[in-house]
Amino acid sequence: MEFFFKLFIAINLMIAFCGCTRHADDMETKFYFTANTFGGKDFRENTGSCVYENGKVKKLYRYQVRTRVTKDGSKLIAFTEDRGKDIEIVDLKTNEIMKRFKHEQYPTEFRWFRDKTKVIMTAGSRHGIGPDITEEIYILDLDTMETKKITDYKEKNSIYAMDLSPDEKKVVYSVKRKKIDKLPIVKVIDLEIKEEKILPFSALSFVWNPLNNKIILFGIYNDHKGDIEYGARLIVYDPETEKIVKKYPKDDSYSDMMWMTNSPDGKKIAYIRESKGRRSIWTMDPDGTNQKLVWNPGFFLRDLNWTK
Repeated sequence: MEFFFKLFIAINLMIAFCGCTRHADDMETKFYFTANTFGGKDFRENTGSCVYENGKVKKLYRYQVRTRVTKDGSKLIAFTEDRGKDIEIVDLKTNEIMKRFKHEQYPTEFRWFRDKTKVIMTAGSRHGIGPDITEEIYILDLDTMETKKITDYKEKNSIYAMDLSPDEKKVVYSVKRKKIDKLPIVKVIDLEIKEEKILPFSALSFVWNPLNNKIILFGIYNDHKGDIEYGARLIVYDPETEKIVKKYPKDDSYSDMMWMTNSPDGKKIAYIRESKGRRSIWTMDPDGTNQKLVWNPGFFLRDLNWTK
Protein backbone atom coordinates (compact mmCIF):
# COMPACT_ATOMS: atom_id res chain seq x y z
CA MET A 1 0.00 0.00 0.00
CA GLU A 2 2.85 2.35 0.87
CA PHE A 3 4.46 1.60 -2.52
CA PHE A 4 1.32 2.63 -4.45
CA PHE A 5 0.97 5.75 -2.34
CA LYS A 6 4.56 6.77 -3.15
CA LEU A 7 3.97 5.97 -6.83
CA PHE A 8 0.85 8.16 -6.84
CA ILE A 9 2.80 11.06 -5.30
CA ALA A 10 5.66 10.63 -7.77
CA ILE A 11 3.35 10.66 -10.79
CA ASN A 12 1.59 13.81 -9.59
CA LEU A 13 4.91 15.54 -8.97
CA MET A 14 6.01 14.68 -12.50
CA ILE A 15 2.78 16.11 -13.93
CA ALA A 16 3.19 19.28 -11.90
CA PHE A 17 6.82 19.67 -13.00
CA CYS A 18 6.14 19.09 -16.68
CA GLY A 19 3.02 21.24 -16.73
CA CYS A 20 1.26 18.55 -18.73
CA THR A 21 -2.07 20.37 -18.99
CA ARG A 22 -3.13 20.06 -22.63
CA HIS A 23 -6.27 20.35 -24.71
CA ALA A 24 -7.20 18.37 -27.81
CA ASP A 25 -5.76 20.88 -30.28
CA ASP A 26 -2.36 20.73 -28.61
CA MET A 27 -1.17 17.76 -30.69
CA GLU A 28 -1.14 20.13 -33.69
CA THR A 29 0.77 22.94 -32.01
CA LYS A 30 4.45 23.85 -32.10
CA PHE A 31 5.65 26.74 -29.98
CA TYR A 32 9.07 28.35 -29.89
CA PHE A 33 9.92 30.65 -27.00
CA THR A 34 12.61 31.92 -24.63
CA ALA A 35 12.83 30.21 -21.23
CA ASN A 36 15.15 30.02 -18.22
CA THR A 37 15.66 26.26 -18.24
CA PHE A 38 19.36 25.91 -19.12
CA GLY A 39 20.78 25.56 -15.60
CA GLY A 40 23.23 28.45 -15.69
CA LYS A 41 24.80 30.34 -12.81
CA ASP A 42 23.00 33.59 -13.70
CA PHE A 43 19.93 34.70 -15.67
CA ARG A 44 21.74 35.08 -19.00
CA GLU A 45 23.47 31.70 -18.80
CA ASN A 46 20.24 30.05 -17.72
CA THR A 47 18.20 31.49 -20.61
CA GLY A 48 17.84 30.25 -24.19
CA SER A 49 15.49 29.27 -26.99
CA CYS A 50 13.23 26.23 -26.63
CA VAL A 51 10.51 24.44 -28.58
CA TYR A 52 7.33 22.82 -27.23
CA GLU A 53 5.69 20.10 -29.30
CA ASN A 54 3.42 17.14 -28.48
CA GLY A 55 3.58 17.89 -24.76
CA LYS A 56 7.39 17.91 -24.61
CA VAL A 57 9.98 20.68 -24.37
CA LYS A 58 13.34 20.64 -26.14
CA LYS A 59 16.14 23.06 -25.32
CA LEU A 60 17.71 24.56 -28.43
CA TYR A 61 20.34 27.26 -27.96
CA ARG A 62 21.67 28.76 -24.74
CA TYR A 63 21.87 32.58 -24.58
CA GLN A 64 19.30 33.14 -27.37
CA VAL A 65 16.59 35.70 -26.57
CA ARG A 66 14.07 37.73 -28.63
CA THR A 67 13.44 34.46 -30.46
CA ARG A 68 11.40 34.76 -33.67
CA VAL A 69 10.62 31.88 -36.05
CA THR A 70 9.15 31.94 -39.57
CA LYS A 71 5.57 30.70 -39.75
CA ASP A 72 6.63 27.65 -41.76
CA GLY A 73 9.09 26.74 -38.99
CA SER A 74 12.15 26.77 -41.25
CA LYS A 75 14.25 29.62 -39.81
CA LEU A 76 14.89 31.18 -36.42
CA ILE A 77 16.40 34.57 -35.66
CA ALA A 78 17.49 35.60 -32.18
CA PHE A 79 19.75 37.94 -30.26
CA THR A 80 22.47 36.31 -28.16
CA GLU A 81 23.09 37.33 -24.55
CA ASP A 82 26.62 35.90 -24.43
CA ARG A 83 29.76 38.01 -24.77
CA GLY A 84 29.35 38.33 -28.53
CA LYS A 85 25.97 40.10 -28.33
CA ASP A 86 25.34 38.93 -31.90
CA ILE A 87 22.31 38.14 -34.05
CA GLU A 88 21.99 34.48 -35.02
CA ILE A 89 19.97 32.89 -37.83
CA VAL A 90 19.37 29.15 -37.53
CA ASP A 91 18.19 26.64 -40.13
CA LEU A 92 15.66 24.65 -38.09
CA LYS A 93 15.60 21.81 -40.61
CA THR A 94 19.31 21.08 -40.10
CA ASN A 95 19.75 22.83 -36.71
CA GLU A 96 22.78 24.61 -38.12
CA ILE A 97 23.60 28.27 -37.55
CA MET A 98 23.35 29.85 -41.00
CA LYS A 99 24.64 33.27 -40.06
CA ARG A 100 25.98 35.07 -37.00
CA PHE A 101 26.67 38.77 -37.20
CA LYS A 102 26.84 41.93 -35.14
CA HIS A 103 24.51 44.82 -35.90
CA GLU A 104 25.29 48.42 -35.07
CA GLN A 105 22.08 48.57 -33.05
CA TYR A 106 20.95 46.49 -30.05
CA PRO A 107 17.89 44.47 -31.20
CA THR A 108 14.93 44.04 -28.87
CA GLU A 109 12.35 42.34 -31.10
CA PHE A 110 12.04 40.74 -34.56
CA ARG A 111 9.30 39.90 -37.07
CA TRP A 112 9.88 37.97 -40.31
CA PHE A 113 8.56 39.01 -43.70
CA ARG A 114 6.98 36.17 -45.66
CA ASP A 115 9.82 35.99 -48.19
CA LYS A 116 12.20 35.13 -45.30
CA THR A 117 14.91 37.44 -46.66
CA LYS A 118 13.99 40.41 -44.45
CA VAL A 119 13.02 41.09 -40.84
CA ILE A 120 11.54 44.13 -39.19
CA MET A 121 13.08 44.81 -35.81
CA THR A 122 13.07 47.22 -32.92
CA ALA A 123 16.54 48.23 -31.75
CA GLY A 124 18.38 50.82 -29.69
CA SER A 125 21.92 52.07 -29.38
CA ARG A 126 24.47 49.59 -28.03
CA HIS A 127 25.91 52.43 -25.95
CA GLY A 128 22.78 53.20 -23.96
CA ILE A 129 21.54 51.46 -20.81
CA GLY A 130 17.91 50.95 -19.78
CA PRO A 131 15.90 54.18 -20.18
CA ASP A 132 18.90 56.10 -21.56
CA ILE A 133 18.51 54.80 -25.12
CA THR A 134 16.45 55.74 -28.15
CA GLU A 135 14.80 52.78 -29.83
CA GLU A 136 13.75 52.80 -33.47
CA ILE A 137 12.11 50.43 -35.96
CA TYR A 138 14.26 49.11 -38.81
CA ILE A 139 13.89 46.76 -41.77
CA LEU A 140 16.96 44.54 -42.14
CA ASP A 141 17.72 42.80 -45.44
CA LEU A 142 19.44 39.55 -44.47
CA ASP A 143 21.01 39.07 -47.93
CA THR A 144 22.53 42.51 -48.44
CA MET A 145 22.67 43.43 -44.71
CA GLU A 146 21.25 46.84 -45.61
CA THR A 147 19.17 48.54 -42.91
CA LYS A 148 16.23 50.87 -43.57
CA LYS A 149 15.17 53.12 -40.71
CA ILE A 150 11.39 53.45 -40.34
CA THR A 151 10.91 55.69 -37.30
CA ASP A 152 12.87 58.77 -36.27
CA TYR A 153 12.56 59.62 -32.58
CA LYS A 154 14.46 62.62 -31.22
CA GLU A 155 13.98 61.75 -27.54
CA LYS A 156 14.85 58.79 -25.30
CA ASN A 157 12.18 56.11 -25.49
CA SER A 158 11.27 52.44 -25.17
CA ILE A 159 9.44 50.39 -27.82
CA TYR A 160 7.61 47.56 -26.07
CA ALA A 161 5.96 45.46 -28.79
CA MET A 162 5.21 45.38 -32.51
CA ASP A 163 3.55 43.30 -35.21
CA LEU A 164 3.27 43.41 -39.00
CA SER A 165 -0.07 43.88 -40.76
CA PRO A 166 -1.25 40.87 -42.80
CA ASP A 167 -0.35 42.65 -46.07
CA GLU A 168 3.08 43.59 -44.61
CA LYS A 169 2.56 47.25 -45.52
CA LYS A 170 2.11 48.55 -41.97
CA VAL A 171 3.34 47.83 -38.47
CA VAL A 172 1.59 48.34 -35.15
CA TYR A 173 3.80 49.13 -32.18
CA SER A 174 3.76 50.69 -28.71
CA VAL A 175 6.22 53.33 -27.54
CA LYS A 176 6.79 55.37 -24.39
CA ARG A 177 8.87 58.52 -24.68
CA LYS A 178 10.87 59.47 -21.61
CA LYS A 179 9.44 62.46 -19.71
CA ILE A 180 6.64 62.87 -22.31
CA ASP A 181 4.27 59.89 -22.20
CA LYS A 182 2.72 58.64 -18.97
CA LEU A 183 1.70 55.36 -20.64
CA PRO A 184 2.93 53.48 -23.73
CA ILE A 185 1.15 54.76 -26.85
CA VAL A 186 -0.01 52.37 -29.59
CA LYS A 187 0.69 53.53 -33.15
CA VAL A 188 0.29 52.19 -36.69
CA ILE A 189 2.87 53.30 -39.24
CA ASP A 190 2.83 52.87 -43.01
CA LEU A 191 6.18 51.35 -44.00
CA GLU A 192 6.35 53.14 -47.36
CA ILE A 193 5.18 56.68 -46.70
CA LYS A 194 5.99 56.47 -42.96
CA GLU A 195 2.70 58.09 -42.02
CA GLU A 196 1.61 57.33 -38.45
CA LYS A 197 -1.74 57.02 -36.73
CA ILE A 198 -2.12 57.03 -32.97
CA LEU A 199 -4.61 54.47 -31.68
CA PRO A 200 -6.72 55.17 -28.56
CA PHE A 201 -4.94 52.60 -26.42
CA SER A 202 -2.04 51.98 -24.13
CA ALA A 203 -0.81 48.39 -24.47
CA LEU A 204 2.24 46.16 -24.17
CA SER A 205 0.84 43.10 -25.95
CA PHE A 206 -1.06 42.79 -29.23
CA VAL A 207 -1.26 40.92 -32.52
CA TRP A 208 -2.57 41.79 -35.99
CA ASN A 209 -4.67 38.81 -37.04
CA PRO A 210 -4.61 37.80 -40.76
CA LEU A 211 -7.98 36.07 -40.66
CA ASN A 212 -10.14 39.03 -39.64
CA ASN A 213 -7.60 41.86 -40.17
CA LYS A 214 -8.25 43.05 -36.62
CA ILE A 215 -5.76 44.13 -33.96
CA ILE A 216 -6.28 42.14 -30.77
CA LEU A 217 -4.62 43.80 -27.81
CA PHE A 218 -4.41 43.60 -24.05
CA GLY A 219 -4.38 47.15 -22.79
CA ILE A 220 -6.13 50.27 -21.56
CA TYR A 221 -8.52 52.48 -23.51
CA ASN A 222 -6.95 55.93 -23.70
CA ASP A 223 -8.07 58.62 -26.14
CA HIS A 224 -4.96 60.70 -25.25
CA LYS A 225 -7.21 63.65 -24.40
CA GLY A 226 -7.60 62.87 -20.73
CA ASP A 227 -10.16 60.07 -20.99
CA ILE A 228 -8.40 56.99 -19.62
CA GLU A 229 -10.26 53.83 -18.67
CA TYR A 230 -8.00 52.26 -16.06
CA GLY A 231 -7.66 48.51 -15.83
CA ALA A 232 -6.19 46.50 -18.70
CA ARG A 233 -8.60 44.36 -20.68
CA LEU A 234 -8.75 42.40 -23.93
CA ILE A 235 -9.84 44.64 -26.83
CA VAL A 236 -10.58 43.83 -30.49
CA TYR A 237 -9.97 46.82 -32.77
CA ASP A 238 -10.70 47.32 -36.48
CA PRO A 239 -7.93 49.49 -38.02
CA GLU A 240 -9.96 50.04 -41.21
CA THR A 241 -13.06 51.51 -39.57
CA GLU A 242 -11.01 52.78 -36.61
CA LYS A 243 -13.61 51.39 -34.24
CA ILE A 244 -13.51 49.07 -31.23
CA VAL A 245 -15.26 45.82 -32.15
CA LYS A 246 -15.34 44.37 -28.67
CA LYS A 247 -14.10 45.10 -25.15
CA TYR A 248 -13.97 42.22 -22.69
CA PRO A 249 -14.57 42.45 -18.92
CA LYS A 250 -11.68 43.44 -16.67
CA ASP A 251 -11.52 40.17 -14.74
CA ASP A 252 -9.22 37.19 -14.08
CA SER A 253 -10.28 35.45 -17.32
CA TYR A 254 -8.45 38.12 -19.31
CA SER A 255 -5.48 39.01 -17.13
CA ASP A 256 -1.78 39.59 -17.85
CA MET A 257 -1.90 38.46 -21.49
CA MET A 258 1.59 38.76 -22.99
CA TRP A 259 3.51 37.90 -26.19
CA MET A 260 0.51 37.19 -28.41
CA THR A 261 1.14 35.23 -31.62
CA ASN A 262 -1.07 34.05 -34.49
CA SER A 263 -1.33 30.40 -35.42
CA PRO A 264 0.11 29.65 -38.90
CA ASP A 265 -3.40 29.69 -40.44
CA GLY A 266 -4.57 32.66 -38.35
CA LYS A 267 -7.51 30.74 -36.88
CA LYS A 268 -6.13 30.91 -33.34
CA ILE A 269 -4.06 33.23 -31.18
CA ALA A 270 -1.67 31.98 -28.51
CA TYR A 271 -0.40 34.06 -25.62
CA ILE A 272 1.50 33.81 -22.35
CA ARG A 273 -0.42 34.48 -19.19
CA GLU A 274 1.02 35.17 -15.76
CA SER A 275 -0.90 34.33 -12.61
CA LYS A 276 0.57 34.42 -9.11
CA GLY A 277 4.10 34.35 -10.49
CA ARG A 278 3.49 31.37 -12.81
CA ARG A 279 3.55 31.67 -16.60
CA SER A 280 1.50 29.47 -18.90
CA ILE A 281 0.57 29.22 -22.59
CA TRP A 282 -3.05 29.68 -23.65
CA THR A 283 -4.94 29.86 -26.95
CA MET A 284 -8.10 31.68 -28.02
CA ASP A 285 -10.08 32.48 -31.15
CA PRO A 286 -9.30 35.74 -33.03
CA ASP A 287 -12.38 37.37 -31.49
CA GLY A 288 -11.08 36.67 -27.97
CA THR A 289 -13.43 33.77 -27.18
CA ASN A 290 -12.78 30.07 -26.51
CA GLN A 291 -9.76 30.45 -24.22
CA LYS A 292 -7.93 27.21 -23.47
CA LEU A 293 -4.90 26.34 -21.37
CA VAL A 294 -2.21 24.53 -23.37
CA TRP A 295 0.72 24.25 -21.01
CA ASN A 296 1.49 25.38 -17.48
CA PRO A 297 5.19 24.84 -16.68
CA GLY A 298 5.42 27.70 -14.19
CA PHE A 299 8.90 28.86 -15.18
CA PHE A 300 9.89 32.03 -17.03
CA LEU A 301 8.52 32.24 -20.61
CA ARG A 302 8.58 35.00 -23.21
CA ASP A 303 8.93 35.63 -26.99
CA LEU A 304 6.18 33.16 -27.96
CA ASN A 305 6.02 31.91 -31.59
CA TRP A 306 3.44 29.53 -33.11
CA THR A 307 4.68 27.68 -36.20
CA LYS A 308 3.95 24.67 -38.39
